[in-house]
Amino acid sequence: MPVRYCEACGRSFAQGRGRPARWCPEHREGGGKYGGGHRKLAAATKDQAWGTPCTRCGRELVPGQEIHLDHLDGGGPADYRGWAHAHCNTSAGAAKGNRQRVNGTPAANAPAVTAVAIRHPADCRCGGSAARQPGRFWTSRCW
Repeated sequence: MPVRYCEACGRSFAQGRGRPARWCPEHREGGGKYGGGHRKLAAATKDQAWGTPCTRCGRELVPGQEIHLDHLDGGGPADYRGWAHAHCNTSAGAAKGNRQRVNGTPAANAPAVTAVAIRHPADCRCGGSAARQPGRFWTSRCW
């Protein structure tokens, strides 16, 4: 089993099967992407959410549906819109990430990628006219 280090306390722990764990078992229960405060608020207000409209689509939240405590777009970790269907919430997050990638604004945790212009040398058969266009096919030699 691989040894991993907890992001919260730095202690080592054994990684089992599945996705790579980021926290030791002690911090995994109360930690994660959304901490204990978020989880406590969600647990305390979930029963009141049933029968209210989804903050994303406006349809009623019915018991048995998976629902999320939705954050405000562009807000901080303690800024909430209210309750939303899980599908509506995750779709909105995916759409936001896709818009950021299309508009050239990288998501917060995405690595920065820069386009590099590459030209063939002047003594190449193409005379140096072939250049790499970002997102297009390019070969390293002319045939």
